[in-house]
Amino acid sequence: MPVIASRPPIQPGQRENAGRTVEAMTPEIRAHYAQLNRRAEVKRHMEWVQETPMGDLLIVVFETDAPEKL
Repeated sequence: MPVIASRPPIQPGQRENAGRTVEAMTPEIRAHYAQLNRRAEVKRHMEWVQETPMGDLLIVVFETDAPEKL
């Protein structure tokens, strides 16, 4: 299964909010987000914070059989 990963930087002072995207969504936005993931055939979506000497990064990984739909 193809995997797509990205690593956007976390702005200083925003580490506590990083990786909590879904938790911060309203129910309506969360439903729309889930629909987009179904359309893109996302099997698994993972996020975590990685500390680096250059600053924190948000690691985002999607597993999907249809990466072109992301």
